[in-house]
Amino acid sequence: MNNELKDKMVTVNKEEENKKQNKKVKRSFIIVMILSVIFGAVIGFSASTLSVNMETLTPMLASAVTNGLGVAAPFLMLVLFIVTLIYLAVRFSGCKKKWEAEKDTSDEVYDEVDTKLTNLLSVVQVYTVVSYFLFSAAFYYAVHVKGSIWFLMALIVFIADMVIVLGYQRKIVDFTKIMNPEKQGSVYDMKFQEKWMDSCDELEKQMIYQCGFKAYQVANIMCVVLWTVFTCMAMFLKISLWPVAIVSLFWLVLTVTYLAEGKKLDKKMKQ
Repeated sequence: MNNELKDKMVTVNKEEENKKQNKKVKRSFIIVMILSVIFGAVIGFSASTLSVNMETLTPMLASAVTNGLGVAAPFLMLVLFIVTLIYLAVRFSGCKKKWEAEKDTSDEVYDEVDTKLTNLLSVVQVYTVVSYFLFSAAFYYAVHVKGSIWFLMALIVFIADMVIVLGYQRKIVDFTKIMNPEKQGSVYDMKFQEKWMDSCDELEKQMIYQCGFKAYQVANIMCVVLWTVFTCMAMFLKISLWPVAIVSLFWLVLTVTYLAEGKKLDKKMKQ
């Protein structure tokens, strides 16, 4: 009887707490919703008013952006490739020398070198995304405007990117494995991330989990922002609904993957 009364009191207290929390943020939520409706109405009215003028501006704007990116892309790829390669070579060589010189005499050298290697991997990952984008811009320009020579220039630089710069990713990972003999996996293995994760300790795994969840949160925010931007552009610039559809598809895959993985983990914990 005492347990039932205690459970009932806990439930009542929790309900009261929920009411207070909801009441606290309810006013702000209503204000945001009202402002969103007003903003949507303004955007919709403006789109209907300005869409006629945008019909002539859109092709000119799209052509200018495409041509500008297409012309600059191969040269930007080359400059970015050279700068990144020099940076990786100098910094990685410095890390190796520092480790070999101080690993037996300094207790702080491990953290310092490990941080620098992590930064180098971050540079490689960001560089890869930018390089893919520039290659797409050059490819589009070559197919629709300039011709095969332009595409060949971009392709040569792009292949050099993959072979040389991404080769530094293997070197960095291999050197990290020398510093941490328990680490497993090869960057050429399709299951590298899974094997690397299995070889991490609990503290490293917790850090990876937190980073992954933060990336999920940011990706959801970006989906909302891009959906809003592309919807407005579809109304103003008549760019079609393809960008909206692509963002929505990515958003859906992101959400379904998160929910499915959560359900699988929950089922495993209850077994």
